[in-house]
Amino acid sequence: MGLTPFNNEMKEGKYNYRITKDMYYPEAGTFELKASAGKLVKNIKLRPNFGFAEINSTPNGAQITMDGIVQSDITPFKSKKLKSGTHTINLNFPMYHPVTISIEIKDNETAKIDVTLNPAFDDIYVSTKPESDADVTVDGQPTNLKTPCLIPKLPDGEHTITVRRQWYEPKTIKIKINSAIKSEPVNIAMKPTFGIINITTVKDADVYIDNQKMATGNYSCRILSGLHTFETKKDKHTNDSKKIEIQISDTINITLTPKPITGEIKIVTQPIEADILLDNEKRGTTPITLHNVLIGNYTLKLSKSGYADIIKPIAVHENKTTEIKENFSNVREISFSSKPINAELYIDAKYIGVTTCISNLTLGKHNIMLKLIDYEDYITKIDVDNFSPISYDFVMRSDLAKEVEKYKIKKKVWFTLGAISIAGAGFTAISANTFYNNYKTATTDATNLHKQVQICDMLTYSLTGVATVCLITSLINKAKQKKIQRKIQ
Repeated sequence: MGLTPFNNEMKEGKYNYRITKDMYYPEAGTFELKASAGKLVKNIKLRPNFGFAEINSTPNGAQITMDGIVQSDITPFKSKKLKSGTHTINLNFPMYHPVTISIEIKDNETAKIDVTLNPAFDDIYVSTKPESDADVTVDGQPTNLKTPCLIPKLPDGEHTITVRRQWYEPKTIKIKINSAIKSEPVNIAMKPTFGIINITTVKDADVYIDNQKMATGNYSCRILSGLHTFETKKDKHTNDSKKIEIQISDTINITLTPKPITGEIKIVTQPIEADILLDNEKRGTTPITLHNVLIGNYTLKLSKSGYADIIKPIAVHENKTTEIKENFSNVREISFSSKPINAELYIDAKYIGVTTCISNLTLGKHNIMLKLIDYEDYITKIDVDNFSPISYDFVMRSDLAKEVEKYKIKKKVWFTLGAISIAGAGFTAISANTFYNNYKTATTDATNLHKQVQICDMLTYSLTGVATVCLITSLINKAKQKKIQRKIQ
């Protein structure tokens, strides 16, 4: 007939009715229409045939399928109207076992369900021996973990674990994860690909392996199996090398000794018994033959009391004898220079030459004098021995410097006198002005005040003139001072 609310004109009589609505129980009955009764109004309240469900899971976020229909919401879940009766609920969450449950929905009630999902994975502890710090991959994917480590949340099933480490062969194993059983730790034995070598050599020798420098001095390291060349090098020595086949797990001890390349030095002096220093190392007294001296260049120093030291470069060659014959002298070669140059040099009152020059001086004290026009004589003493300098540089003082100092003093004096005169002139000018003001207002002694004004004016003019002369003279002396300074430079 139609949908509620229902309104229609009908003939008198009795009628049967039935009202149905989804999710509600149907209602049926009879009613009678009479014209005398007018309009019949009938309100019928349907009884609900539905309830609700609240579903929570641990962990949250599980996908819900209800009676085979996937729901758009995830746990925690609050349903819309559910028809009263039994419903089948499926919960799914990645890495967890699915759960299927039945719930009973009662009229106008809310069924509350809490479900704990069981994990479908397990953590596994992986270590390696005999060494740790191996890189770990799982099913071909890097984990960015190094042993020992805990690999988290491996899904149930079979997996491939590979470990890699320098100096060892990669090792791959297969494991099965069953979340129902706690996984046992995995300790993976790795096979080495190296041996160990211990190289002993002389001090300061460089160690090379396969032509690559590894260290200086004794050296130990791992090395891959195979044929290798071991060599030590040292300056002024012959190289020592060996070729050795290294087997896995071998420990090889190697001694490499570079042989020194030497010559001899035969030293004779007159007089004898001179002290010998070879590169500042004491090597005895003359006469002597020094054996097994490393080849190369050296500085030889021969010293004897009362004589000048002999210092000279020498060279030692392989399997050869370098012969040195020296006669001592009590004279040392000394170099003299001056600023400015071309000064006359006198040693012990004897003219030697002009600077810069060289003179041979006996050991002992000597008087030195330098002469140069427009400069003061430079006089000093030096003591010549094996430890004294071999060169001297003297700075001479110009005679013109005295003139500079003289004009400098005069400039200051005249400037000071000028300043005093200016101050006096200022004082007398102020005094004259004071007397003049008193003169204009005086009623007695006007003549005396007028004379005082005249005297002060005269003194002002005189002192101003003196100040001018003093300042001009100071400027003249300053100009003379600069002129001489330029001449010195």
